[in-house]
Amino acid sequence: MANDTVAQFQTAIQQDSSLKEQLTAVAEDFEAASKIAQEHGYDLSADDIRKALTQESNEDLAQAVNPGVEPRQQLT
Repeated sequence: MANDTVAQFQTAIQQDSSLKEQLTAVAEDFEAASKIAQEHGYDLSADDIRKALTQESNEDLAQAVNPGVEPRQQLT
């Protein structure tokens, strides 16, 4: 359930520059980010936000380390 809310909140952040600025201002203060989320109608705890960012960071790292298997071009 929290994952759906996180996804909705991420979409809202992308669409609302004011919301994005508010969150940028609090940086990694997850309690403050949670309060901002709740003020905008998203029921997210500081822990929900922390987990989402950690998961996102891990996915970014995994993509960088192992971007997937692509067909290789043959040199002629």
